[in-house]
Amino acid sequence: MSEEKNGGENGGVSEAPLTLKESIQKMSGDNEPIVPLEFSNLILDSTFIGEISAEDGKFLSEFTNLESLSMNATGLKTLSNLPAGVKMVKLSLSDNKLTGEELKKLEMYSESL
Repeated sequence: MSEEKNGGENGGVSEAPLTLKESIQKMSGDNEPIVPLEFSNLILDSTFIGEISAEDGKFLSEFTNLESLSMNATGLKTLSNLPAGVKMVKLSLSDNKLTGEELKKLEMYSESL
């Protein structure tokens, strides 16, 4: 059983946050398989992410039909591992902790955004 990063039922003991795959699985229902090709919009608002791990980046790269990705208020501090091959037309990153240097990494999407 995973708990929130900021503590929870176990007297403040924290476990690692969920991976993006685990978070999406939890939102869609634990029994339904995730088929990335079926997603054109992915809304992860208010889901704690912090940073996109290499595993998360690889998983996101499977969403080849993704047109819109929303990661508002997710605690993002870096855009490292955000996949370059995804051809989004809308990317929402409001209310995160991204610096100007991190935002420069979005240049890789200049053709599609």
